[in-house]
Amino acid sequence: MFYVGVDIGTSSIKFIVLNEKLNITETIQREVELSINKDNIVQYNPAQVYELVRKELERLFSKYRHIRVGLSCHSPSLVIMDKGGNPLEAIIWLDKRAEREVSDLLALINERELYYKTGLRASPLFFPAKMLWVKKNKPWILDKAKWIVQLKDYVFYKLTGEPYTDYSMASETQLFNISKKDYDDELLEILNISKDQLFNLEPSIVAYKSKEIQNTEIALGGVDSVVAATGAGVVEESFASIVAGSSACIDIPTNSPILNYESGFETYFHAVPNKYVLEACLPTAGLAVDKIRELTSTQPDEYLGEESAAPSSNLLFLPFLMGIRSPDWKPDVKGLIYGIDLSTRRSDFLRAVYEGVAYWIREELELAEKLGLGIREIITSGGMTHSTLFSKLLALITKRNVRLATTPEVTGLGAALIAGVSSGLINWSEIPRIAWSNIVYEPGEESAYYEDRYRLYIRLKKFLIELSRGSR
Repeated sequence: MFYVGVDIGTSSIKFIVLNEKLNITETIQREVELSINKDNIVQYNPAQVYELVRKELERLFSKYRHIRVGLSCHSPSLVIMDKGGNPLEAIIWLDKRAEREVSDLLALINERELYYKTGLRASPLFFPAKMLWVKKNKPWILDKAKWIVQLKDYVFYKLTGEPYTDYSMASETQLFNISKKDYDDELLEILNISKDQLFNLEPSIVAYKSKEIQNTEIALGGVDSVVAATGAGVVEESFASIVAGSSACIDIPTNSPILNYESGFETYFHAVPNKYVLEACLPTAGLAVDKIRELTSTQPDEYLGEESAAPSSNLLFLPFLMGIRSPDWKPDVKGLIYGIDLSTRRSDFLRAVYEGVAYWIREELELAEKLGLGIREIITSGGMTHSTLFSKLLALITKRNVRLATTPEVTGLGAALIAGVSSGLINWSEIPRIAWSNIVYEPGEESAYYEDRYRLYIRLKKFLIELSRGSR
């Protein structure tokens, strides 16, 4: 049997194939069409996503004959389906059309109460605001709605015919009571949603046979960030998964939900049974790198890969190019470049982005520690970890050991490993052995330099937040 991880990303779908020894035998990427119209509404087609997944799985079945699949998907993404399983409306996480509906939601329920029910702050990202937008702008769709699900659930349903979702996906809808481990009756009543319109709940490793592809079982999998944490081997407390790709996500496993409204972390279910995660998210990490390269005409940074991590510039960059998600929940905050002078070089800008992302990561790890979570090692993955310099800077600035995952593509690997656990090939405790590399960066004596720089970062961030309040 071969194990296939399907990572449904925002702009592409990645497939990773493992053999029975859990070695990667094949990786594939398929692009997803995405467009933004004149009203800044992001358009995408769930049916196209499903067809791309189905066709690739059919090809893999024809090659390997017996496959077991694990799914992962970006979240939260609303898909409203009719009784025939056809999408009537789809609103991806990237789409902020429901920003005005957040205030409508908070007129119906207090935000603190909402957070302590769901582990999530009010935001246009989640189902309540999105559903209020649909109700206000396209009410006829709700008359035809049979199911209200996420994109992964839609793909799973089309592949298997089974109306199931996993706990991590359910808890990212903001319709789910994290303490009761079930959909919240009060929220459903406020939004006029029937529990019958939501998929049934199962653990991430539960699998069903595909009705589309022979000899193929599909495991439910989960939200991309927790599947990435799985692929990084972060399945127990005392470790943090940091996926630094286009965005940066920090996921810290916990044995029970940690609900603290003032801290602002997202709290929801891990893919690992009876585990939860504390999550922080920076929308622009690698995207900030890309923007600086564009503006400075800087070439890809291979030449920086082995450069010393010793301080070389006074430039400081705050990478908030699309605001800050959790734990600050400040969508209006803008980025900042501070400290430019006549000695500033083009390469300094790129280095400053790496440092800025690392400062943000340190800030959130320190906040998590105040909530009682000790973090002794960071496991990193994602495109930014291709840069040796970034990994060195992360160790220096956070003052923690930074270990690389075996592959930057931990989300696809995590989905494939969930399929492996689902089949009984491995158990959860074996995953770190598979997922961790031997490459570890340790803090050095240069860490002392970054203390003053970190304090300046904190002061500048507070200034930006205050500035964003004044500009409304």
